[in-house]
Formats: sequence, structure tokens, C-alpha cells
Amino acid sequence: LDRHHEIVKWRTRKVRELFLYLWFHQKRPLLNSVIMEELWPETELEKAGANLHTTIYQLRKILKENGSENPIELVNNHYQLNVEINSDYEDLMQLLEREHHDDQSIQHLLNYYEGDFLAEEEYPWAIQMQLRLKQSVLHLLEMYVTNTTEINPLLKLNCLQKMLEL
Repeated sequence: LDRHHEIVKWRTRKVRELFLYLWFHQKRPLLNSVIMEELWPETELEKAGANLHTTIYQLRKILKENGSENPIELVNNHYQLNVEINSDYEDLMQLLEREHHDDQSIQHLLNYYEGDFLAEEEYPWAIQMQLRLKQSVLHLLEMYVTNTTEINPLLKLNCLQKMLEL
């Protein structure tokens, strides 16, 4: 959602993909050639570079329209997203990193993890993350159901159903 709480209208699918790619890797700068290889793997280097520059320009424009001053930094051929974004993904990751869980945190986990991360987009670069996330959720649910003596029967059933789905 944009700053007006409306769905962002992406100029192209690649602009959206680049945004998601940079957002997912926002903790570290990404070398431009790595981005080109991930987003335009079948394209010759010069054309991939032109595609990247055009897509970065379009993405910067959208992010600036939504209030970001310097949304994408470029330092030594490395791009990095410089935008604060709240997401269910971040909430899910915080839940997975917790040491202790109760019925409420497990219910939150079930609510947040509805399916594979970016599954509807079918981005090749997201496959490893999808698998890691799915395994983490499965492991946490299995540990909770196995090791918790006082568990709400309905929650236990929901956990087992989610485990079967996964």
C-alpha cells in the first residue's frame, strides 16, 4: 500500500519484482551484476544493464511519489533499498526468531503464514527463501505440538492441519 493506503500501481512487472528483490535483501547492498543476473538471466549484459537502469529509475520515481527522499542508494555499483516498510513478512520473521511460544504467538504464526512467500509471483530468486521459511514454520509447529503439555485442542488441530498442508 502507498502512503494514501491504496495499492501501489507498478509501471511494469519488472519494477515490482525489482522492488521486492531489493526489499527482501534490504539489509545488504547488492552488486548491480548480481541483480541483472537474477532478474534478467537470459539477457545479454549490455541490455540487462539498460533494463536495470530503466527499472531503477521507474522504481525511484514511484518511491519518491510516496514520500521517500533517497529510496535507492547506489554506492560502488551496489544498490540498496533505503525505505522503511512494515510487512507481515517482518512480523512472521520475528515470531520465528522467538525462543518461547504460547498459544497466542502460535495462532499469530498460523495467521501470518498462509502460504509460500511470493508464491503467486514465481520468482526463481525467491525459491530458496520459500523453502527455508516453510521448513522453519513446520519445525516450529512440530516442536510446539510435540513439547507443549497444555495446548488448546482447537489450536493443536489447526497446527496439525497446517503441518499437513505444508
